[in-house]
Amino acid sequence: MDTIADIKKRQLWLEVRCRRCTRSTLFPSRNIPKRLPGDLPVPMAAAFFRCSGCCGKRITCRVANPPKEAGRFQAYKKGQKDR
Repeated sequence: MDTIADIKKRQLWLEVRCRRCTRSTLFPSRNIPKRLPGDLPVPMAAAFFRCSGCCGKRITCRVANPPKEAGRFQAYKKGQKDR
């Protein structure tokens, strides 16, 4: 079973999803909250989260591969000059 330390070492993402309202968020390995112990199994990490949409505690966590659009947040495309 994967742990939080495994996600950070392999630079994967943590998907946190609410089972009640299906709201979901992805945490890159560098943004996983520090309050999560490294030896914590990924499914058990759900106990540390609450849904920001419905305030529910019925949360699931799983390992996710980085999305293909991970670079979409860059301000400029390569070769584009500053505005």
